[in-house]
Amino acid sequence: MKKNNLRVGDRIVDSDQIYEIFKIEENKIFYKPLGNNGCTGSIPIGNLAQACIRPLMTKPEIKLFLENLSYEKPVEIPFSASAKVNNGMFLKDILYLNNPDRTAKLLIHLSILKRDTEKLSYSDQAIFEQSLNHLSEEIALVTNNSVDQIREKILKKIER
Repeated sequence: MKKNNLRVGDRIVDSDQIYEIFKIEENKIFYKPLGNNGCTGSIPIGNLAQACIRPLMTKPEIKLFLENLSYEKPVEIPFSASAKVNNGMFLKDILYLNNPDRTAKLLIHLSILKRDTEKLSYSDQAIFEQSLNHLSEEIALVTNNSVDQIREKILKKIER
């Protein structure tokens, strides 16, 4: 990501929260959580991708993302992570990648698991909620819709 792509006032997202850039100086961005709740941070621009921090999706990207969501396949769980002991960390690692397509695959996997087992484990349910909230908040902010509306839209598209 190049410095000229980021400007003060732009918003970025990691796997957990949306931030606003309030200063760019000496190839570093300084950011704060939206709503001023939480700590400010800074990171060299060259490290954004490595830290899995990215700009918010654009409206055209969101439109395409939502159109394709019904056709997305679930994340493939490697055999070594299929045991409950390892599964939680593998699923969290996918969430921490902060890739909307991978997060969608994660949601679909957990939705199918929930349907087949009738109830998710506590840790799987927590990851499901965190993933759903992460996508819903980003899409709601960009599209000027409520988080609840977007959440319902995503749930309808992933429940098969």
